[in-house]
Amino acid sequence: MKKVMLFFLCILAGCSSQKLESTAVELEDSRVYSKSEIQQGVRVIEQKFSEEFESGRITKLHYKDEYIEKINECSDEKSCMVFRAEMEFPNRDSNHEQNAKDRFDNWYWYLTYNTAENRWGVSNYGFN
Repeated sequence: MKKVMLFFLCILAGCSSQKLESTAVELEDSRVYSKSEIQQGVRVIEQKFSEEFESGRITKLHYKDEYIEKINECSDEKSCMVFRAEMEFPNRDSNHEQNAKDRFDNWYWYLTYNTAENRWGVSNYGFN
């Protein structure tokens, strides 16, 4: 598979939060999703991150079809997306204690498609 990496600033995802403005998004050619569908997933992750974390920022999101193997409960590959993230937390967050570490390089965001609501949602996130 020809690897194509696209770097977008959050303008692509329509972000307004400062903690997301410098997020780099790396996409590989997908046999499952269009770039538009993957960008929808990016927006969902960025929204959830803004809601869940008071401090910190996502510095990089990476999408690759092979990450789907990390979800056991996925009924089919077209209903799930997985992203790997790099995140920084310069100030500890009161909602989520980050141990003593301020940078996370292997954080995964698991998205599933809700057909009743016709939208993507974050089903889980964390280390793998």
